[in-house]
Amino acid sequence: MVKKSGERDEISKDDLMLAELRTANRLLAILATRGMEQREAIALLVGMSFTPRAIAAALSMTPNAVSVAIHRMKKAEQPATEKMGGTPAAAVGEVEPNG
Repeated sequence: MVKKSGERDEISKDDLMLAELRTANRLLAILATRGMEQREAIALLVGMSFTPRAIAAALSMTPNAVSVAIHRMKKAEQPATEKMGGTPAAAVGEVEPNG
């Protein structure tokens, strides 16, 4: 929008409130993760529905580094058979014999 001379930039109340909420959100994230290992802090904030960008801001990381950490955590949670592309024996009907 083009401003006429004499008009000043005004921040709307909604924009100001949104900025304050973002600041409060970041402070809460910092306090909640204080003293935690980075991986634990990321897991906690992901569980709280923070985006990688918000987590990065709270933990002084880059969004890409956070995304990589999240990917690695998810990959580590997969069972070994899924990592190798296999199917667990129980899923294909194989049953161990009773001993």
